[in-house]
Amino acid sequence: MKDASINTTLDALRRRFGPNAFVIQDHWADDHAIGIAAPSVLGQLVYISTFSKPAGKYDVTLERPPTLSDELPYESHSDWLELDFESLASIVAEHLGIHPIAQQTNRR
Repeated sequence: MKDASINTTLDALRRRFGPNAFVIQDHWADDHAIGIAAPSVLGQLVYISTFSKPAGKYDVTLERPPTLSDELPYESHSDWLELDFESLASIVAEHLGIHPIAQQTNRR
């Protein structure tokens, strides 16, 4: 079971982007971390950690599918420390290619 900080973050991201905008890719046995991916590209992950962070702060690692010569199932792309929720949401949107619900409504 994940820590409340992760569950609260996932709920906020679902409210921002919609309930089906991303899927959980939980490859880590860490109660304070979770991976999310766009349903169309499961190897393109945003790894979110709240371990030892004050409420509302996040560490983030972006991962992408590996190159053909890579032995790992992913390639680490970039890292951020001590992000607030707005910064986290912006990085999630960009890396996963998803849009907030308000922008989805305006695109119709």
